[in-house]
Amino acid sequence: MKFQYSPNPVFVPFHASQARDRFLFGGYGSGKTVAACAEAIAWGLECAGIEMLVTRKTVPALRDTTEKEFVNLLPPEFLKECKVTRAGGHLNTLQFPNGSLYYFKGMDDWRKLRSMNLAAILWDEADEFELEEFEGMQSRIRQVHPTPLAKQQGAPQITATQRGNILSSNP
Repeated sequence: MKFQYSPNPVFVPFHASQARDRFLFGGYGSGKTVAACAEAIAWGLECAGIEMLVTRKTVPALRDTTEKEFVNLLPPEFLKECKVTRAGGHLNTLQFPNGSLYYFKGMDDWRKLRSMNLAAILWDEADEFELEEFEGMQSRIRQVHPTPLAKQQGAPQITATQRGNILSSNP
């Protein structure tokens, strides 16, 4: 299966990074949301059973931009193999065949998300978030055990090097 993504040359160092927190800066329309989504998809393919939050400040912004770009990167035949749930007119969760699970949620009140157990968070348009939201969610990046589906398939535990943040932002 082939994913149709070819990074803008300026984003190649971002994709090559092994840092826990990866930042992507670009002007309006530069493709940073697509690049961030491609990176999040790669994490889920490379580390079976991770749970990742894909977020923007509001659900309408998430639905109209990030969610759309994320799904458009997935080949139709791959998407058919995924388990998808919808809520309130937008994508709620998407689970890959290898057990990696993505939650699509707005960050209108980060305290509502404090019970999540995640391997990673994709913060699209990070400049929309307050420092308190970012710092408050860092304790949620603690997932050790893969999702039940991935565990059934023999996935190993999730290590500290497989956890972190993906952030995209305007300068």
